[in-house]
Amino acid sequence: MFASDDKSFRDILSAIEGFVTDLEPGEYAPGDVPLVLRHIARAEKLCGTARLLLSKRAADLRAGERDGLTSTAKWLASQSGEDIGKARRDLDTSERLTSQPGLEEALRQGRVSTTQAATLLPALEADPDSSSKLLESAARDSMNELRQKCQLIMAAKRSEQEAIERDARLRARRHLRFGTTDDGAVSIRGELAPVEGAAVKNALERMSKKVFETARAEGRRESRDAYMA
Repeated sequence: MFASDDKSFRDILSAIEGFVTDLEPGEYAPGDVPLVLRHIARAEKLCGTARLLLSKRAADLRAGERDGLTSTAKWLASQSGEDIGKARRDLDTSERLTSQPGLEEALRQGRVSTTQAATLLPALEADPDSSSKLLESAARDSMNELRQKCQLIMAAKRSEQEAIERDARLRARRHLRFGTTDDGAVSIRGELAPVEGAAVKNALERMSKKVFETARAEGRRESRDAYMA
């Protein structure tokens, strides 16, 4: 942690400013350029994470009000020079990040960018067990590939949830009623959940097969519905 007048942090900013001021890309050997860019990309990720983590604190403190802005997102956008949509995404991500310690650790280590984090969060919330796989994908795959993998996970979870909700609805509707017709026959009306219904159906079909075989042996022919009864 550092205070606003912390010399060590001012030294870091000064070093970055000096590096950018003196940067002459043409002076770098061809083999050094990829390495330097990787270092810069990691530094960007780390700085983005620091901004992300402090965004929630800024929102809690209503930091924008001091500058006459009622929206924290507008204030953050004014500080970063980026659009308000990204500021809102950062605020949303920072609010939800506390429930994803693995993702927060990857952010703090500079292994994941804030953009990647915003893409990963919904998938990790839908399927926490996918954390290791998705974080590996973030380190290896393009944003499009990562986005597609996250979308597949969320779609699978939606399908699973929809199936659970459907089964719950069918179970809630289950019923079985016995009645008597005007002629004195017993009538049966009902609706069963898929698993129980399949069990009853299979049991009746096994019984009807035996009834059918007996009837054929005796030379009797009836409808399939009659054998089921």
